[in-house]
Amino acid sequence: MKRLFFTLYGLLIMSLLLLGYGLDQMWVYTHSSPAPTTSQKELVSLLLSDLSEKPIALWQGYFHHNRIKAEIVSAKDLPQHAAVSDHQILPLVKDRKHYLLTALGGQLLLLGPYDSLQDKSSYCLPIMLFVMLTVIVVMCLWPLSQELKYLNNATQDFGQGKWHKRLPLKHLDYLSELACSFNLMAGRIERLLADQALMTRAVSHDLRLPLSRLRFAVAMNGHGPFDASIRKELNYLDQIVSHWSQFHELESVDAITKQVIELGPFLSRLLQNQGINLHPSLPDTLYADPHLLTRCLQNLLDNAQRFAFKRIYIGWEDNYLFVEDDGPGFNLEEKSKATELYFRGKKSNSDSLHLGIGLAMCQRIMELHNGSVILDDSPLGGARVKLRFPKA
Repeated sequence: MKRLFFTLYGLLIMSLLLLGYGLDQMWVYTHSSPAPTTSQKELVSLLLSDLSEKPIALWQGYFHHNRIKAEIVSAKDLPQHAAVSDHQILPLVKDRKHYLLTALGGQLLLLGPYDSLQDKSSYCLPIMLFVMLTVIVVMCLWPLSQELKYLNNATQDFGQGKWHKRLPLKHLDYLSELACSFNLMAGRIERLLADQALMTRAVSHDLRLPLSRLRFAVAMNGHGPFDASIRKELNYLDQIVSHWSQFHELESVDAITKQVIELGPFLSRLLQNQGINLHPSLPDTLYADPHLLTRCLQNLLDNAQRFAFKRIYIGWEDNYLFVEDDGPGFNLEEKSKATELYFRGKKSNSDSLHLGIGLAMCQRIMELHNGSVILDDSPLGGARVKLRFPKA
């Protein structure tokens, strides 16, 4: 609103100033000067009062002594001359210069040239003009600024995952066509996401049923030569379905429920004596969503266990909660792309399959917390994944 107002208002002011200046110059060129101001009349009256006490022969010396721009002229020296009576003051333009013409004792006095002084009262008109112009500009721009505000709020909400957000058409006039296009686009995107979520749930359901049947068949068959391979593939398919479902659940989350978490007991329950070390620098509490934080840390611990040689640590440093290991660490490509969905980096130390979803889920969870995931190197020689939480 401010930028739009000042741009339009500045443009109008510059246009009016240039137009006014041009008209003023044209008027000065074609017309005589305005009537003398009150101060000029008073000065001329005082001058005539002094001259009336002196002989005409001394007037020119008086002008020179007091540095007064005046001279005695004859009527034939004036291109435009009307009869001037004693003590009468008339404005005059000669050679595009302003003068005052008066008479005393039958002698014509030409005073000037002088700078035309503008009466203070003449400033009232332009001030009123600019005030009225301001009011008119505000009245014209206010509805448009409100419509732009509605549009900006709607696009921000939509960008934050509030897919149901629409623009109120009854409040819009100037941007009604744009609002209709936005609402149409938003509706299509919302339907597309709903169809995608429905398809994901349907595929997950359709996959879980044959998976359960295969597991039951393997369990009934005993221990054949291919049972281990079948179980491995079943576990892999089960992980795919589970991670798909969890990730798309996160995509539909608009808001989270944060609460104060006692970090020590919380991590003890999560680790359950897995042999993972805790740094003593951990804070006592953390303000976060406990369910999403559990899912995030579990993904990071799964990755660490897959790549670590011996040691895994959980610690806190500079408002970052991190998980680190002594594995091979990240290369440059992995640091820039590992949080992308379905990105697969180096192979792990174990036989477990890497889906490329875990770090993408962590990134989404931290975005819901208004934070981020940062991939770094660990002093242990491996990888350090840092979770940045906003300062309370």
